[in-house]
Amino acid sequence: GIISKHWEFVEAGKKNVDWAITQQLDYGYFLHNNFRTGQKALTHSVGYVMRGFIESYLLTKEKKYLDAVIKTANKIVSIYGIRKKIASEIDEEWKDVSYHICLTGYAQIALDLIKLFQICGDPRYLNTALHLIDDIKIQQPLNNPGADFFGGIKGSFPIYGRYAPLQFPNWATKFFIDALLLKLEVM
Repeated sequence: GIISKHWEFVEAGKKNVDWAITQQLDYGYFLHNNFRTGQKALTHSVGYVMRGFIESYLLTKEKKYLDAVIKTANKIVSIYGIRKKIASEIDEEWKDVSYHICLTGYAQIALDLIKLFQICGDPRYLNTALHLIDDIKIQQPLNNPGADFFGGIKGSFPIYGRYAPLQFPNWATKFFIDALLLKLEVM
């Protein structure tokens, strides 16, 4: 349920989420889902939007929030099922506009899909999440325990992709750990 006694905060939050719903296209894509004007959506920002709708649904139990995230999740499951990858950057028609993948976005979306599996029980969400997690694990450097980046998660694969090029952002590893912990919980 609602955790704040300050209803003005709750109402402001709901207004933001309700505005975001107006930005969703029929096939699940959210307009203005980027960090910079003119940029296409990143799987990283898609993961944030999905999480926002999941948490909004869990707090309010308003079905419109769940319906919105399911629409996006179903498209992601479909795309991954066909292409066996989700490009880091996608346009309004869910077409790839980059060659690289965003491992941070993969971890976030895996976490979101497992949460949706917990809510809805649809095994497609769990299956896709497990594949995304496996795709990340393949990229995790575990062969040199003394290295500064041992166990970290690259921002992009290949590492010189546009999202966090040549970096191991701490939030990528954080989202990956969150996804792994939730995987353990549901398995």
